[in-house]
Amino acid sequence: MAAFDGEAISRADREFLAKLGDHPLMRNPLYSVPPPSSLLSDYLAAPASASAAAIEAAENARLTAAIHWLLVNYAFSKSAFMGKGGVISLVDGEMGSIASLKTFMRPYAVKDGRATVSAVDEWTKHPLRIHIDKVQTRSDRPRPTFEEDGVNVYNRYWPPAHPTSGGEIETFEVFFERLVPDKVERAWFWNYLTHKARRPWVPMVAVILVAEEFGTGRGTLFDILELLFGKDYVVPCTFGELTGTTSGARFNDRFANALIATVGEAANEDGHQQARRRLDYEGLKNAVDPSQSARRRFEKKGHDAYAQASAMTTIMATNHRDVVKLPPADRRFCVLTCGSKMTPDERLDSRAWMAAPENIGALYRALLATPAVPLDVFDPYGDPPPFAGRLEMIEMARSRIEEAYETTIEALKGFPLFTMTQAKRLIGYFGATQAAIGRTRRCIRSPRTPIGCVGRTSRVAACGTYSGGRSSIPIRLPSGGAGVPSTKR
Repeated sequence: MAAFDGEAISRADREFLAKLGDHPLMRNPLYSVPPPSSLLSDYLAAPASASAAAIEAAENARLTAAIHWLLVNYAFSKSAFMGKGGVISLVDGEMGSIASLKTFMRPYAVKDGRATVSAVDEWTKHPLRIHIDKVQTRSDRPRPTFEEDGVNVYNRYWPPAHPTSGGEIETFEVFFERLVPDKVERAWFWNYLTHKARRPWVPMVAVILVAEEFGTGRGTLFDILELLFGKDYVVPCTFGELTGTTSGARFNDRFANALIATVGEAANEDGHQQARRRLDYEGLKNAVDPSQSARRRFEKKGHDAYAQASAMTTIMATNHRDVVKLPPADRRFCVLTCGSKMTPDERLDSRAWMAAPENIGALYRALLATPAVPLDVFDPYGDPPPFAGRLEMIEMARSRIEEAYETTIEALKGFPLFTMTQAKRLIGYFGATQAAIGRTRRCIRSPRTPIGCVGRTSRVAACGTYSGGRSSIPIRLPSGGAGVPSTKR
């Protein structure tokens, strides 16, 4: 087996990204330039003494120049305006009606007796006119057009053009180290951003950035991502839009074109309700699933729903360590623990660094130049690493009844025969015990206790005997308290 070569993989990704912009239209000198001059004098050698024949020839030359410009910059789309048909700009993807384009190109029209020859009419009849069947945002396909499955597709993806030289990333490195203090978590998150820069079409596991207080720099990171990947492709949204609980969550068409979705504050007013949190997780599973082949449902208001693959990767910020009810077998969420609040000087330094396009270009080049790493170091769509914040979120997701049930099953090991009444009483006993322990910990816990220092429950440590019905069952009693809380009121 050949040795893993991260440098070669990174270099191949950079070459592939550069090749996507090498399109015949991009090499045409008429592409993405203003339309030709509409002044007839620009087509006459001697405007003051031009003959009628010279004027007619100049009008025809102006018309021909307009047609050639239209062939390079516009295409016809029969699916535009819900099947009514229209034109689409091959430069920015803007849709328009044929009538509006005729009005725009009216200065180039030529009189032919009583009739008027429009440049748009001639363009629609031209054999080289481009026809567009679909409009998609595909960061893995050539732009502005490509052919797939026998149809012509206009690609709306246009990455920002970053400076190719100058700038520095030392300021960002200081900011990044303060944002994610843990060295292992920070290295994983850097590989996460690197993979998105090298392969933006690949959706990855969602990241939850947990902080004890506001102002740690997560919003600043989201602004940097907008500058890196483009504001059109980094979509800010609410937590309810992803869970499907807000009124407008149904119309999610903007997520179809997103590379990254950011949530400024993930919180739920009904987060204390276990059923609500469970439903939120089920909704999030579908929204952030890191599958390259899975087709997701999207709908634009006033249009029919459709399904397509999505490249969206989700990054959420929260101050709640139990914002999502994560099951132990979850494979969609990675939880990172953020550092302390930024100082005013740190905020000023970060914002000043962001204001220079050369610095953003330097960061983008650094991400692309980072060698790829093996899957056992970073897997973009595999099981998230068991960082401390993730383990704590999984532990805090367990309800009191779930903890009591698990402790009961553990206590009943070795006793294959027991009654339902015994099991119910034992679950109730452990539930009351966990409630007392939880109340005690909530009283003594400081708001500034570091994440991961205090868990929801303690493991059993002392032995005892539970009597339920006619038989006695030896059990292990929970530690952490003197005596056993009574289940009787």
